[in-house]
Amino acid sequence: MRQILLAFHWPHDRFALGWEYMRPDEKHEFTTIRLFLCIMTLEIDLD
Repeated sequence: MRQILLAFHWPHDRFALGWEYMRPDEKHEFTTIRLFLCIMTLEIDLD
């Protein structure tokens, strides 16, 4: 299952610039990539 999530945040709740990468492990069978683009977060889940 592939999923893309786009979330917007108030600047005083979250204001981040960066990325996060999570590999599959024993608990989760998919890869997740998160891009933090100031007030927007883009999350991509891959099989």
